Amino acid sequence: RAEISISDPERWTHFTVQNGLPDNRIRHVLEDVDGSLLVVTMNNGIFRYDGLQFLPLHINEQLPTLFIQWVIKDNQDRLLIACNYEGIWIYDHGKLYPFEQNSLFNKQHFVTLFKDQQGQIWIDVNRVGLFCWNGQICENITRQYNLPFEDIVQITQQDSLTYLLLFNNR
Repeated sequence: RAEISISDPERWTHFTVQNGLPDNRIRHVLEDVDGSLLVVTMNNGIFRYDGLQFLPLHINEQLPTLFIQWVIKDNQDRLLIACNYEGIWIYDHGKLYPFEQNSLFNKQHFVTLFKDQQGQIWIDVNRVGLFCWNGQICENITRQYNLPFEDIVQITQQDSLTYLLLFNNR
């Protein structure tokens, strides 16, 4: 059998602004509940790719800023959108509303969001700390466990253990 190289240009479709990508600076991509891809750009908002074209989500106009750091889905398939310096916003079945715990992150820069195997949302805020939201209570894990205030650039979970990759940017 013939081997196929991962660098084979026929295996990949490259998107740039020249062929429809809204911005060449992409934060990340996630799959929506309908199977389409959601593309989170650096400063132009969130776009849905339906296999043919990139269309802006209508909530882009409602968000307080398009400077979006991270987007994840919670256990109810709602989008949690971390807007830098403007808090977290929840998009649920066509409605957008602010996260009820936004006072904890007032005018702060988000680093990452992560959903663990139990469905808890981990929120890292630059030089403020790591928070864990269980759907009702948002705890400051950094203060609770006296963790360093470094940026957490990666959170992952293996079995029941949660791992944090810290980045010292001082």
